[in-house]
Amino acid sequence: MAGLNPEFWKKEIKRKLFEEIPFLGLCENANEYVIGGVAVHIPNEQGSLPVQRNPTYPLGISQITDGEVFYPLQNYAVGAGLITAIEEAEISYSKKESVLRRFTGDMKDFIARDTLRLWSEGLPSTSRIATSGAAAPTTIGSTSGNRKQLVKADILKAATMLDNQLIGTDKRYLLLSPDFHAQLMSEDTNFAMAYQTIMNLKTNELPTLYGFSIMKYTRPIITDTSGTVKLPEAAIASSDDVSAVFWHSDCVELAQGKLDVFDNPRRAEYQGDLVSLLMRMGGRRNRADNKGIGLITSKP
Repeated sequence: MAGLNPEFWKKEIKRKLFEEIPFLGLCENANEYVIGGVAVHIPNEQGSLPVQRNPTYPLGISQITDGEVFYPLQNYAVGAGLITAIEEAEISYSKKESVLRRFTGDMKDFIARDTLRLWSEGLPSTSRIATSGAAAPTTIGSTSGNRKQLVKADILKAATMLDNQLIGTDKRYLLLSPDFHAQLMSEDTNFAMAYQTIMNLKTNELPTLYGFSIMKYTRPIITDTSGTVKLPEAAIASSDDVSAVFWHSDCVELAQGKLDVFDNPRRAEYQGDLVSLLMRMGGRRNRADNKGIGLITSKP
């Protein structure tokens, strides 16, 4: 069977990750602080000095100490997939490349959802907003019962929350699930028309509402009844809720480490080739006070 071009597939994985999941680029990039391809180390200054009006001299002296941020990157692996010599000979396409495309898609979606989890898990109650619209049946996974719908007033609360946190009014984003997106469209036909016009005619722009650039993503954040953000691979319970995440791009970050494409051809014990992927990425909220990001959660 033909061998792979690892460099091509590395470029393809990165392209799909950031072109097809554009919100991953709407944050601080911490790649320059990745060490050894496996962890992030960010040195930073600690503390600040007050501004004085009409100071007396000599000024007080305070030492500015250095601190650091350190966190390991997550390891995301797909495979190993086996393509036997027999099946490769019996089909008219490259199954190895087809398998890698599927692996790439699976990894892309998993990393995107896990990044949202890393950004939003553990947020305090002051950074959470409950939906307040009319109740309607939930349609996410195996959830059941009614949840209050998303309305514009909930988004206004999110904008006000960031205003009160003194977060900049530019570079604010809101990521909606398909249900939340549909609820917002049905509430305001004028906004729906504006949204469709922008998306159809100016694909490089996003519609805005209350200062948020709004995006839709088919893989929503799932939270349990205690508000804990669930892992992407966790089963969805009937009582779980859906959350939309809103953030300022200066308040969250993403770092990319090593990316490996493995191709082990002609393995005698399998009479075929083995392929797999490994990518190291990580993210976090980059403010200790948790400001600049929040969740809007559907509630009964």
